[in-house]
Amino acid sequence: MKRLHNLFSKPAAAAMLIVLIGMGHNVQAAESAFVMSAVENEAAGDEILAGDYAAAVTNLMGNARLIGDGFSKATNLCVSLTLGGQIDDAERQCSRALRYSRAHRRSLDGGAQAKRFHAVALSNRGVLRAVSGDLDGAERDFERAAKISASIENAELNLEHLSALRQRLAANTPAK
Repeated sequence: MKRLHNLFSKPAAAAMLIVLIGMGHNVQAAESAFVMSAVENEAAGDEILAGDYAAAVTNLMGNARLIGDGFSKATNLCVSLTLGGQIDDAERQCSRALRYSRAHRRSLDGGAQAKRFHAVALSNRGVLRAVSGDLDGAERDFERAAKISASIENAELNLEHLSALRQRLAANTPAK
């Protein structure tokens, strides 16, 4: 199950939302799910909010005039493709979002908003890595995101979930 919640009421550039991704069935609490952020009021954010990830991907891939900057579009594609299970395509878009976030950092003189974009991109890529089985890569991304911006709680939540996931995996692995 996937649930959506608003993350910020009115940030400077765009409203963000949180997407909770459960590794099992019936995700009930944030502690039991990885968390991704998408741009709500730009670049197919309405479709993501409605849970229509296929429509979001179609809109983002097929509409060059869709409102939103490169970061917003790549971020929303990263989220939509991850939630849609299109891991290879999601990896490309998550990496694009990370590149765009670096461009934002340079254009915004390294301000808090630019750091936040970079942390969001890292945390989202970390979720993609976690759900695709690269737990070490996910941990590196979550730790970097947490270090870059303390205002992004997603990275800390994701680290906690990753730790719990590793414990569950270790408990289910027979000793040799």
